[in-house]
Amino acid sequence: PDAEGKSLFKARCLPEDFAAAVQAAAHGVLERYGEAGYMKLWHEHPFPSAQLAELDRLLARRGPDV
Repeated sequence: PDAEGKSLFKARCLPEDFAAAVQAAAHGVLERYGEAGYMKLWHEHPFPSAQLAELDRLLARRGPDV
């Protein structure tokens, strides 16, 4: 919290769990909008395909229990 706002939610989780949640959300956005649709909605930046591919690769190395 700082002078601009207050914390509304706090949670603790393993980094792997957080990464898997980001991965699932990103795949959901990609499936729903596609890269072109993403760019139409979020004009300033293209969909982070390379970063998602790297996240996929790293999480796949950890196995299905992640």
